[in-house]
Amino acid sequence: MTTLVQDPKIERDTSPVNFNEAIAECVKRILHRFGGSSSYLFLYNMRTKKMLKTAEISTKPDELEECIDHMFDNASTILKTAIIDEVRERFGLTQQFVTMKEAFESARETGKIL
Repeated sequence: MTTLVQDPKIERDTSPVNFNEAIAECVKRILHRFGGSSSYLFLYNMRTKKMLKTAEISTKPDELEECIDHMFDNASTILKTAIIDEVRERFGLTQQFVTMKEAFESARETGKIL
């Protein structure tokens, strides 16, 4: 599906592949802010222990939250909030969300990636 964004001359591809990549990029960007090496360790553990691939993050937000809770313990709430905020910014969302699942679903519904 292709959606026109702001300038009608500029089209953005909002296919599921690009949506999944955009969500994964939001998660990676926040993880990197919390520490570059810990982000690589987190993504590795996510793939090996939870069998959650980076491309599946947008379709399995509950599993992503479990991974974050397991690895970051007390800091997990801060990290999850930062990811939600990053998704809100990337997709131009204005509403507040409690879970990443809500944020990801709303982002998918908008059909626009900024």
